[in-house]
Amino acid sequence: MVRKTKEEALETRRRILEAAIAVFDKRSWKDVTLEDVANAAGVTRGAVYWHFAGKECLFDAVCKATPLPAELIDAGVDAWCGDDPLGHFRQACQAVLAEAAALDGAADVFSAPSNREELLDPAGSLLLRHRTSVERSRQSLQRVLRAAIDKGQLPDTFDTELGARLLHGIVAGLLGDWLLNPGSFDLAAEGERALDAALVMLKAPSLR
Repeated sequence: MVRKTKEEALETRRRILEAAIAVFDKRSWKDVTLEDVANAAGVTRGAVYWHFAGKECLFDAVCKATPLPAELIDAGVDAWCGDDPLGHFRQACQAVLAEAAALDGAADVFSAPSNREELLDPAGSLLLRHRTSVERSRQSLQRVLRAAIDKGQLPDTFDTELGARLLHGIVAGLLGDWLLNPGSFDLAAEGERALDAALVMLKAPSLR
């Protein structure tokens, strides 16, 4: 009986979180009430309070459940590349773009202006998370580029730091644009072209 109760509690929390993502996707978090989320989840407001101490706590949980572009990149490329590091980069980023497209707008909680303010709040944990994820993704990209140098795909003089910033800017920019307006363009198709262009840019003399 205890196990069933725990499973039911987890299911209720999941429903509340999914409902909150949908509600925050359409409206600013400042305009949303816990009653709104409770109604969307089909639970009582007390049930929402049971799982989340308040609206700020709930919004923080929504943000944690919503991947930032840099986090998607880091998860995709931070792996052993084998004998074809640049090919690994291309395949990993294609998978990242496919994952983002599969979210179908679920990561659009920052589309409302005041929600985006939370991402820029100097005192907020979300800004720290964003900065950390960007740094980690760049480090992952640098590891791929250093492996590409070791495998002879790039010259020894290649600037891995600048290259990582370039690749991150292209992929994160593409993801960020799409997540703020899902369906505005074909993420997979344009992403593939962007990745091909990025690999060509790696050969530029300015990166050596």
